[in-house]
Amino acid sequence: MAHIQHHYFFNSKINKSQIKNPAWYVGTKEDPFEDMLKYYDLILSDYIGGKIKYIIATGLTQKLYDRKKYYYRIKNYKIFLNQFSIKFKKILPRMSRDFLIEFNSKEEAAKAEKILNKIRVTNDELLFNEIDNRGDTLFLTLTYPNEIFKETSITDGSIKINNFYYNVNLVAIKNGMHDQKGFISTNSGINFENNLNIKNISKKIEQYFKE
Repeated sequence: MAHIQHHYFFNSKINKSQIKNPAWYVGTKEDPFEDMLKYYDLILSDYIGGKIKYIIATGLTQKLYDRKKYYYRIKNYKIFLNQFSIKFKKILPRMSRDFLIEFNSKEEAAKAEKILNKIRVTNDELLFNEIDNRGDTLFLTLTYPNEIFKETSITDGSIKINNFYYNVNLVAIKNGMHDQKGFISTNSGINFENNLNIKNISKKIEQYFKE
């Protein structure tokens, strides 16, 4: 469910804003969020109304994001870093836009950090707005939030890479953002609540098992 909300919430019928996903991302008449709910209904129908006791609770819920934010991932980290003559020992890709670079020394990491901190996109916005120097490693997030086009370029002030579009893969267009409002429902002992702070859900679950 979280994946669908993150990626396709703008296509939902509940979205009354002017912010929509582009047609190349998902068809304008498609509603993956509604499709997901139908499958959830089928799954839950096996339990609700029967003799099985159940408890359904959420973690973080989501609400519509207030803008279109693009998530990109670099295709080949080694080629990318070599273009800026950055010396490194190892690259460890992480989730979505994140990656870790290992170096042979703190000095190499510091040099790389200076270069990476200078890289800006065509519109002068930083490519990496989050760089965590951990000594002989750097943890980076590709934070540039706008759509990358075929003519988009990047530069550190001395080296320029044209057609940066071919250096990245689109991960997602952010549609949903986390919200602390939670939901909980059971068929035994706890009434349905639809505006519960998630910090209090554990107390409700404890109550369920005490009854």
